[in-house]
Amino acid sequence: MFSLAHFFLSTTVLLSDRRMSWRRPNTLAGLIPLGGQTTTFPLANIASVTTASWIRVLRLLFGLILAVGGFFNIATWWGWIVVLVGAFLVVTAFRALLVVVNSGGQRYAIQLALTNRSAAERFAASANQAIASRGVAAAPSGPQVSPDGRFWWDGRQWQPMPGT
Repeated sequence: MFSLAHFFLSTTVLLSDRRMSWRRPNTLAGLIPLGGQTTTFPLANIASVTTASWIRVLRLLFGLILAVGGFFNIATWWGWIVVLVGAFLVVTAFRALLVVVNSGGQRYAIQLALTNRSAAERFAASANQAIASRGVAAAPSGPQVSPDGRFWWDGRQWQPMPGT
């Protein structure tokens, strides 16, 4: 979910063994959906993935004031509008982000609903595990052998293969 107020919009984040991509919706004035934006990064270019959450206190207070003020004028048509705007501000005051930092230090914030925070933390942990293991290669089994198969490398010099 993009945010609590935008329950009809969804943010999609995918992780493979080679890349990470996400698609987030674009909105006009925070209300009207207008397409989306897709971003893809090779896993080798990602330094870390973290999460963050907070409450926008001023937005929350202003939304509460509008909602209560509109509630006292609910009999009028504009009272309903003030209540709806206040409720929208209250719901959008709660934020959660999935933050992707590339190897150059640039941050990309992916906005999520606060209710998706635990899923974002699990995703960040799996992404960081994939990032940490990307440079780990399996150790070769046995010594390095020359192309003709007659010598092996002991770390300092080529040695003849036993029995040749």
